[in-house]
Amino acid sequence: LRDIADRYAGRTTVVAVHGGAGRAGTAGLLGWPPEVATTLGVLDNCHWTDLRFDDLRGWRLGAHNVPTC
Repeated sequence: LRDIADRYAGRTTVVAVHGGAGRAGTAGLLGWPPEVATTLGVLDNCHWTDLRFDDLRGWRLGAHNVPTC
């Protein structure tokens, strides 16, 4: 996810992943250690995570495991 974030910096980007990979990628962007990453739930089927980059605070988790409808 970091490579994609770097490539498309400043743009809205959608990345489709499986639940566990989504959790691991989210935790990685947020800089969370592995033991903290497991506290974040695995993404359910067809759910999404909102990650936003702020120049002052870095990556922020806006929402996680949100259903599409």
